[in-house]
Amino acid sequence: MMKEIRNITRQIDGWIRASFADNIELHLQIAYKVLLVLLVFLLLDFIFNKLFSPFIKKFTKRSDNRFYEIAHSERVFSSLINCLSIGITYLSIDYVFFEVHPQTHNLLDRIAFAALVIVAVNLFFRVLNSFEKYYRLSLNYKGTAMVTVLQSVKLFAYFLAAIALIMILFDVRLNTILTTLGATTAIFVLVFRDTILGIISGFNVAASRTIKVGDWISIPKYDLEGDVTEINLLTTKITNFDKTISTIPTYDLITTEVKNMQVLIDRNSRRIIRSIYFNINSFKFMDEEMKERWMKINLISEYLKLKENEINQQRLNMPNNDMLINGIQLTNIGVFRIYIKKYLENHPYIDQENVLVVRQRDISAKGLPLEIYCFTTLGRFAEFENIQADIFDHIMVAASHFDLEILQSKI
Repeated sequence: MMKEIRNITRQIDGWIRASFADNIELHLQIAYKVLLVLLVFLLLDFIFNKLFSPFIKKFTKRSDNRFYEIAHSERVFSSLINCLSIGITYLSIDYVFFEVHPQTHNLLDRIAFAALVIVAVNLFFRVLNSFEKYYRLSLNYKGTAMVTVLQSVKLFAYFLAAIALIMILFDVRLNTILTTLGATTAIFVLVFRDTILGIISGFNVAASRTIKVGDWISIPKYDLEGDVTEINLLTTKITNFDKTISTIPTYDLITTEVKNMQVLIDRNSRRIIRSIYFNINSFKFMDEEMKERWMKINLISEYLKLKENEINQQRLNMPNNDMLINGIQLTNIGVFRIYIKKYLENHPYIDQENVLVVRQRDISAKGLPLEIYCFTTLGRFAEFENIQADIFDHIMVAASHFDLEILQSKI
């Protein structure tokens, strides 16, 4: 093909020399040669697209590999065809300008080579974008690590491409560029501080396997709580529960406190820790009337029988055993605490393999807090809130059956 191009240009050159005056001969030769180079590129690009595009479409549709489908949507194969067309066009320049105007030849050669570099870099970026898109779909720690690596490679490729274009277009040597960059290192580090920190943070997050895209996290510093939707070199995007999107610097993921609550969903479990305050003036010993009422409550009837036998044995030979304050005695708040524990132990959505405690906390001006500490068997936000609400609805209403008063502010 190259020999045919050379023969065509020789014939056209001869025709121009024979047909036009000497003062315009060179200009016409340069003009048609430039047009011929452009025509070669357009013709090659058209032929390659017509030749390869149908085959590529069929291949991506039939392939089970998702990456090929993503690569096709990112126009990787289109860039490959462009790269091939420009590459052949670049090689043809020597055959078109082999005897005419070396300055134009040199300029066009540089422009074509720079275009080849740009198209090749564009192809490289589209391949990286395809891999990035592919790994983003994985929603795992490997995907987070690969996205960070790919973005770092893209940044480095931008840097190398810029140096290559400067060398090609302005005929500058590499050592001159590196010397200039060395003198501006401090400014370079200052300008790209966030990018450098983002690269380090991305690798640390991926290596430590602490956070990945899709995780539910909380960041107290920013009062944020939501799902991680994107982690890149500079920023991390978080979708809040109200569907707004917050953006934070990626390096904050390793420099500030981040609570990863995804483990609650992964384990299908979440902690309940909440207190109810009781009026201490409503506390009293259990009397016979209370005992008769409470013996009808299925969850604590066995407990009351056991405690009644224990109390009777202990008070058998005790003087003044008619007074409730002497010896062991049950109270309404104590029995209610046991009732809550039994209720939770029989609840279908409370994890019996994990910690389950009903305890008193330090008394305060608000009264005596009775704290429930346990774990649910469902970790999703809405499910958890429903379970927790149902439990405390029941407890607050059940308190009146034990003659207990729940404290609340009076308006």
